Amino acid sequence: MTRITLVALWLLVTWLSTDPPIQAQVYNHEPYYKGYIWGLKGGPTLMRQSGHYRTRGTAYGYHLALYRESYDSRSPSRIYFQIGYHQRGSSLTRYYFGSLKNIANRAFQFDNPKFVYHNASLQIGIKSTRQLYEQLSGYVGVGLRGEYTFKTNLDTYAQVNEEYGFPIYPDPALLRHYLYGFSLLLGTTLWELDPQQYEIFTELGIHQDVALQYYQPPLRGRFIDPYTGQPQSLNEIKMRNFSIELSIGVRIYRLYVYE
Repeated sequence: MTRITLVALWLLVTWLSTDPPIQAQVYNHEPYYKGYIWGLKGGPTLMRQSGHYRTRGTAYGYHLALYRESYDSRSPSRIYFQIGYHQRGSSLTRYYFGSLKNIANRAFQFDNPKFVYHNASLQIGIKSTRQLYEQLSGYVGVGLRGEYTFKTNLDTYAQVNEEYGFPIYPDPALLRHYLYGFSLLLGTTLWELDPQQYEIFTELGIHQDVALQYYQPPLRGRFIDPYTGQPQSLNEIKMRNFSIELSIGVRIYRLYVYE
């Protein structure tokens, strides 16, 4: 599997670095630039989830993405495509302590009280660029995003669920692996290492999922409360991701002059 991953990454980088076809064209008898831009970006992530009263706290993670976008000096619009790794989730804002066997003397402690979902992401969208000041340029982008959850830390809370006899914390069996949503991107150039060759930029990404990351149907009177001995019901639980990402990245131009 490792070899396959390395080969796939090598093919992707090779594709990103491939020279676009050169075709001599004239636009109002003035030369213009055309080609594409590619690069790498990453940084911290602020993440939350809606729909579960014990998991609405903010958590922090990180992300890393590889992207490519079109470029035409005659147009402010660009089509972009990116793949990446993104953490989603939330913090644990309420604890449940106790045990069915020994409620008074046993407590569950968590070293890292948050739910983390490790997602592979594929995104495509369009950007609109604008010159802000001299060499400083900015852009706004909107895109559609699909993600696949390949790993979580939900097993950390499995013992608590087992002790209570019902899933008071998310159950890995009820996880939804395929997600989709919308993204809003706001970016600006920080530093031009070489005009129209290499740039350092920063980007703020706002990502709202439409699909649920987790769904648990209502459970009516199926469990016994360890404190009262009475039947326990659980309401329906829907968990949906919302993330804000701050990225620092490099932009590499592959442009050609058309005359």
